[in-house]
Amino acid sequence: MDMHRQKFVQRLIHLLNILGTIATIIFVVWAWRNGLLTDKVAFLKFMGHFGIAAPFVFVIIQFIQTVIPVIPGSVTIPLGVFMFGDIWGFVWNLMPIFLGSIFNFYLARKYGRSLVHMLVGDKYYHKALTWLDDRSGFKRVLILGLILPFMPADVICYVAGLTNLSISRFVQVLAVGKPVTILIYSYSTIFLVDLVSKWI
Repeated sequence: MDMHRQKFVQRLIHLLNILGTIATIIFVVWAWRNGLLTDKVAFLKFMGHFGIAAPFVFVIIQFIQTVIPVIPGSVTIPLGVFMFGDIWGFVWNLMPIFLGSIFNFYLARKYGRSLVHMLVGDKYYHKALTWLDDRSGFKRVLILGLILPFMPADVICYVAGLTNLSISRFVQVLAVGKPVTILIYSYSTIFLVDLVSKWI
């Protein structure tokens, strides 16, 4: 892929990130003003309009935002628990995020640095190069990045695909880290929403 096309794709992804974030903020404000985030009955009534397709739509959205994070995961993950309950919310979150992370790893392994550079942009790509120079240090970054919230997990998955890490080992680390991350995102955000709603 030539440099001009690569820059165009980077700008497009950046624009989608901005638009996705703005759309998420607008939805959250609208949902809050209409009581959907403070009244679960009202929210479930709203979701009833989507019928049985709701879980499938949610799974597709989660998969897309895992590969190209156009919507903040810190919003969609707790939203899944709020929509589908503790157990199914966890399942509908984990499945697409888990598969999306493996897909990120596969893309990087198959298409190499040029694709990763295009997808993550200059800032994260140059950071990734420092991780690749320190392979032992990257193993710690990988483990922490897949466990701790607010880490650029998509970037870490892409970089992991550029190393000699086997996909089986990557899946093992992912299987340990991702459930923890999802639980932290889910219940910390829900706790904060409940806390704020009591003061408003």
